[in-house]
Amino acid sequence: TLADLKETGSIEEDSDVVLFLHREDRGSESMTCQVGKFRNGRIAACDLKMVRGKVVGMEERNGNYNDF
Repeated sequence: TLADLKETGSIEEDSDVVLFLHREDRGSESMTCQVGKFRNGRIAACDLKMVRGKVVGMEERNGNYNDF
């Protein structure tokens, strides 16, 4: 969590962006990305689509989808 980073010293304080990635299991083709901190933007979450371990697309939780 972001609170855990505050205990590490200046990592959280000095960073402009903090992302948290979560994947249920290693073979999963999807991953969740949570923006924990974005100094000049908005906090958001998105789902990442993966193929053979590479991110190939992103869908914001509001429904916008982007291919890479």
